[in-house]
Amino acid sequence: MDQFFSFLQEYLLLLLGIPVQLIGLLIARTLRGYRLVIPACFIFAGSFLLLLTFILICLSQVFAGNQAFSFFAHWLSEDGVIFLFGVWSLGMITQMIGVLLMALRHKASFTRIAALEQELSSLRKKQGESLEEKPRTSQSNPVESLSFADIGSKDDAPLLFMHGLGSSRKQTTSALTSLQNTRLIAPDMPGHGESLSFDPSELNFNSFADKAVAILDELGIEKTNIGGLSMGSGIALNIALRYPERVKKIIILRPSWLNEAKPSHLSLVAKVGQWLDKDGEEMATQKLALNPDYQSLVEENIPVAESITAMLDRPKDDTSTQVLFKMWEDRPFEDLSQLEAITNSTLVLDTTRDELHPQSIAVEIAKALPNSETATLPPRYHEGKAYQEALNAAFNSFLEQ
Repeated sequence: MDQFFSFLQEYLLLLLGIPVQLIGLLIARTLRGYRLVIPACFIFAGSFLLLLTFILICLSQVFAGNQAFSFFAHWLSEDGVIFLFGVWSLGMITQMIGVLLMALRHKASFTRIAALEQELSSLRKKQGESLEEKPRTSQSNPVESLSFADIGSKDDAPLLFMHGLGSSRKQTTSALTSLQNTRLIAPDMPGHGESLSFDPSELNFNSFADKAVAILDELGIEKTNIGGLSMGSGIALNIALRYPERVKKIIILRPSWLNEAKPSHLSLVAKVGQWLDKDGEEMATQKLALNPDYQSLVEENIPVAESITAMLDRPKDDTSTQVLFKMWEDRPFEDLSQLEAITNSTLVLDTTRDELHPQSIAVEIAKALPNSETATLPPRYHEGKAYQEALNAAFNSFLEQ
């Protein structure tokens, strides 16, 4: 026991060096995500016990020749040695548990990364699947025009419908498969699908609305029904406010924007774009897998998390990556009160169990529009077939009124 006490006196500072470094690392990691709090607590507790041992040993040396504290020095050198040994042992064990928990957490993260990479591989295999659409592209200016699908008879009532952020016109054409007496015009907005050659400075709602209206000009359509999903809803409302003479009925599907930029529920989508733009796909995949918000989403709503994962598998040009955060930084209109000017008949559709498209946003938009009706569809990410059937039925019913 005397040898152990002597060893602690001579080498404890060296032993404390390693835990101190680990504490620094844990503080940094803990600040980045709450999922390392438990390992951090163990390491902090172990470090505190080791530090307490060191302080007590130092005090025994400081007061060794002091008569007033001779009882303290005597206790530490006799009965207190067992106490110190116990405290030191408990501190080391606690430290080791904390480090082990941290290693297990990181192992789980690496497993998550591998799963993400496997999921991306599966998504790429599905890219070759064809959809029943007849794509047409404006030829007036190949650099500035949008690629779009024009499906249906020219004698039917046109519907210009825009997809959501990070998707493409395939999102529209694969969902709206049973429209009646409707000519569906589904563009790839800049940075999406086949519409890639655009200046990143044009990635905003006003510019998107202008380019969508340009398609109507290209097709010779003076007035049309319009609509959109998520980002597309914002574009549709922007068109209705800035080009009211071109709009008949409006369909707002699962909107994600109100009058404020940087909606919090889309922040993870924006981060994916920023990571892709700055670090590339491999590092972006790792950062997404380690992100605590993404990990929580995986635990709570896997299908929604998978929709964010799919955004990693997109072209890596500036327009395609930057659109994910530049549109997030913009807003389709400045104030909700502006929507009072839209007197067109409007259908507002929402779903449940969808963190990226909160029902509260659809409710706020419907309240602001003076001539709106609302409906809640089955959850898109959990009841896909029921959602699609209800979606097409709602569109047909509203457009035929």
